Amino acid sequence: MDERLEELFALYALGDLSDAEMQEVEAYLAQHPEAEAKLNEMLWTTAALAHAAPASAPSRQIEQMLMARVTADAQVRFPAKQTAVTRWRWWARLRALWAAPVGGRIGYALAAVALVWAVLMSARAMTLSREARIASLQVTPLQTALINLQGENATLEGNLSGLALENAELRDQLTRLAQERDTAVDIMAALSVEKSTIEERVTTLTAVNEDLQAQVTAVQQLNVSLENDLTTAAQIAALITSPQTQRIILPGTEAQPQAQGELLYDPDSQIAILFVEGMSTLDPDQVYQVLLIRNDGHDTAETFAVNIQGQSALIVHAQAPLHTFTSVGVSIEPEGGSLQRTGDVILLGELIRS
Repeated sequence: MDERLEELFALYALGDLSDAEMQEVEAYLAQHPEAEAKLNEMLWTTAALAHAAPASAPSRQIEQMLMARVTADAQVRFPAKQTAVTRWRWWARLRALWAAPVGGRIGYALAAVALVWAVLMSARAMTLSREARIASLQVTPLQTALINLQGENATLEGNLSGLALENAELRDQLTRLAQERDTAVDIMAALSVEKSTIEERVTTLTAVNEDLQAQVTAVQQLNVSLENDLTTAAQIAALITSPQTQRIILPGTEAQPQAQGELLYDPDSQIAILFVEGMSTLDPDQVYQVLLIRNDGHDTAETFAVNIQGQSALIVHAQAPLHTFTSVGVSIEPEGGSLQRTGDVILLGELIRS
């Protein structure tokens, strides 16, 4: 706020400023719009002064000031040649108005009103002139801003063109990517079908492999069994053909008197062949077990089962030469056999000592 300039508002409203002072005030108003309300208030106050004064004759000083204001207004509104005439006419009218009696003055009231109206219109014209000057001061920044905006608009249009080209390129890239995606989808579909086919083949081959492995296992087991059978056959053949082979009968005991066994053995060997018949079929949790009896105890050997006819044949393996044992028997034991006899003895026979 500039107090010095705002003190000039009253003189601005009365029109008593020089052109330089008026321009200074108007430039201040352009930078401080909030001060315009204060100036407008003074303008309306000045205009209302003519209506607020009492009806009395003006002093000589006021008359001179009023005539100076009228003369100044006439110089602006009318040519110079008419200034003197206009001044005389207004002066004559005013003097006649103030010199006339009170009743006569009423007749000249309209003329006074016209004079005041002219003064008000002059003030209004000054206000409009000031506003025009302010508007003129505001136009220049607006024109500069408009030029700047036009430049920015041109830049934006250039940027828009560049963006349009980039957008076109991106659309082309998007189209290519969509085509590549479709190709990839087709490839994935083909690979999926191929994968399913391969999985089916793998499943088939796995089943075939498992079957082959089972067959290999069965062949291996058969091979082991054949090797065992071959070994057994060789042992049986050697035992049968040996001149030292002995033959004894194992009669049934009171537990199974119908049972009978036959043992072929070489006293110097550790193997023998046992044939049995007439023996009862046991429960699933029981087996027959061979007993090799000595004077000081016994050894247990192979376990076996019989067929529905009560027959069986097996090779007996001893832990020592058979001539070290006194007799051979067969007992009933739990499934899996037992190191010590726990059940009834079914067969029992003495070995022949050489």
